[in-house]
Amino acid sequence: MEILKTPTVQWGAAAAPQPGRKTPTLQWGAAEAPLPGQNESGDRFLVEPFNNGVLIAVVDALGHGHRAAQIAAQTIDTLARQTYGFGGYTTSDCGAIGDDLPDLQPSTIMLAHGDTLIVATDGIDEQFADQLPQDLTPQPLAEHIFAHYAKSTDDALVLVARYGVAADERGP
Repeated sequence: MEILKTPTVQWGAAAAPQPGRKTPTLQWGAAEAPLPGQNESGDRFLVEPFNNGVLIAVVDALGHGHRAAQIAAQTIDTLARQTYGFGGYTTSDCGAIGDDLPDLQPSTIMLAHGDTLIVATDGIDEQFADQLPQDLTPQPLAEHIFAHYAKSTDDALVLVARYGVAADERGP
């Protein structure tokens, strides 16, 4: 399992800071591993801030190994380049290129302080949502889900993001 970075994304208006202003933040963490016996994973993710928002994407390329890893990396690179003006897609939009890809319509998901978003590939057993520890921050929660629900028959990736609001340090 590879433990991935756990940064905090901050964004806000370009206007001059105001004392006491709250700054939106998104803390996130991820855990992933390739199919046992493979060196590369076809599962990738992106957390990319843009115009007062953030794009959270998880890609699961068909297959395993080097070719799937290349396809997933190209997909993530394409998404990262397109974030300017991006409206977002719901986390339930899915399809396979070369198969019947659904019509994707941009949508925005509004988050409230404390909301947690968990996005996983099909290498994570979906029963993970039945018993989630409530006291973990994003990185330990991603590691917990991965440790208990990663399948040994597929690449696996889980991304956990939590929205919060921090007081501006320049305020009173």
